[in-house]
Amino acid sequence: MTRRTVPAMHLVRWISLLLLLALVGSVLPISASSPPASPPPPALELAAANVDLLSAPVLLDEATPSALKHPKLDSALVRLAQVAEESPERAVGLAAAQLLRVSEGRVQTQVTTSADRLKRAVQAITEAGGVVTKVGYQDTLIQAWLPVDALERVAASPDVLSIRRPMEFATLGEVNPSALTSEGLWAMNAHVWHAAGYRGAGVKIGIIDGGFLGYSALRGTELPAAITVKTFVDGETDDKVDGSSPHGTACAEIIHDIAPDATLYLAKINTDIDLEQAANWLLAQGVDIVSVSLGWFHEAGDGTGYLSSIIAGVRSAGVLWVNAAGNERESHWRGLFTDTDGNGFQDFNLDGAPYPVNFFGPGDGRVYLIPAGTYLRVIARWSDWENVDQDLDLHMVRLNPSTNNWDFIASSMAAQSGQYGQKPLEVVETMTTGGSTAYGVVIQRYGTVRDVNIDLFIANGSWPFHDTVHDHSLTLPGDSPYALTVAALDVDAPYLQESYS
Repeated sequence: MTRRTVPAMHLVRWISLLLLLALVGSVLPISASSPPASPPPPALELAAANVDLLSAPVLLDEATPSALKHPKLDSALVRLAQVAEESPERAVGLAAAQLLRVSEGRVQTQVTTSADRLKRAVQAITEAGGVVTKVGYQDTLIQAWLPVDALERVAASPDVLSIRRPMEFATLGEVNPSALTSEGLWAMNAHVWHAAGYRGAGVKIGIIDGGFLGYSALRGTELPAAITVKTFVDGETDDKVDGSSPHGTACAEIIHDIAPDATLYLAKINTDIDLEQAANWLLAQGVDIVSVSLGWFHEAGDGTGYLSSIIAGVRSAGVLWVNAAGNERESHWRGLFTDTDGNGFQDFNLDGAPYPVNFFGPGDGRVYLIPAGTYLRVIARWSDWENVDQDLDLHMVRLNPSTNNWDFIASSMAAQSGQYGQKPLEVVETMTTGGSTAYGVVIQRYGTVRDVNIDLFIANGSWPFHDTVHDHSLTLPGDSPYALTVAALDVDAPYLQESYS
């Protein structure tokens, strides 16, 4: 990639600093994958309730069915393939229930291959009736829509290494567009810079997000009159940039408050492959800065991997990438797999005693009562990125008010058997149903010989874990050494770190 000279470097540096300060304290966590996350419930529905958790048993006899372990398909897609053998129509309904994106009998997937096998993998997809929409990561990842009854057929191709649900982002902020001046402006003395004539003229800023709902109506007032936009979401046209979520619109407003004369470019995405394409488009527009308040959880978190490589390409072109660090400090747990009683489940801590459920709660032994219609997404990853032969499973559980038992309601049970293309990763997504009650997760040992180190995240961040570990809660690609990663401080002096950051 050719390195270019950035004009007016002193101004670019100033704008970069202001973007850094603008992002600080401006982001609160939700998830806006498909479907978009519901907003946090009212405070009354979040009230902690006393529940005798030690008398609420987990039904430990629900071992992972070996039929859901497939060397190339994640467990959600295995279920679809099994149902599709009898009824493709029912499989489409199941895909929607599992919060997968479906269209015309096809489900959106991410296919892993290698550069030398790419053409043959694409051929296998198209011959099965699938549609390829994007290719990324040096020709090793394919974004494709596969017929629900063709998943096994495509997986059988020797040129297809794995098929899983796409790697969608979590938005790092519950922010809303409004006719208000950003709180951080006065804290950073931006008005002094503006009065001196430093208003961002000649600087191009790209903003990547999952939606810019309402931005059109704000042109010429809260946003510049002229804005260039593009969507990279499958099946969408550029008019859909004004849609899905107001999160990106609010981020753009903050940036416009800070640099009112800068030129803005808005790019809408949904997956990591979308991110790569959006970054390349922004480079082609000649932007000086890229601002991203999104996060992922599906890589090692050590500064390597696909996401970091995208930012490395942007940085090598002389463009600054500013990324939010995330707000998962209270929605994260980390530790070695520990099973003191040998029941096959990870031990979490409850009042100093091992307990198999890490439930959503304020940390004092009580639980949050979560109402129906709340989107929950939990991710587990662990330290086995080279061999990928230590197999763990992740289950979402719900406290049954009638029986006082924890019931299994959703599971992620991908195979980690050492085959190339597999990841030490499990993702559970569900929409809550029934009356308000407690929810949590359990981690089950399926096939491990060593105690791997596990990171557990609540991707939408609305609910803290009872058993929380703050260290290593940075979201990706904030781990990239090529990004300027910013976290949240209180806007008022003495500018203390926010509790969630």
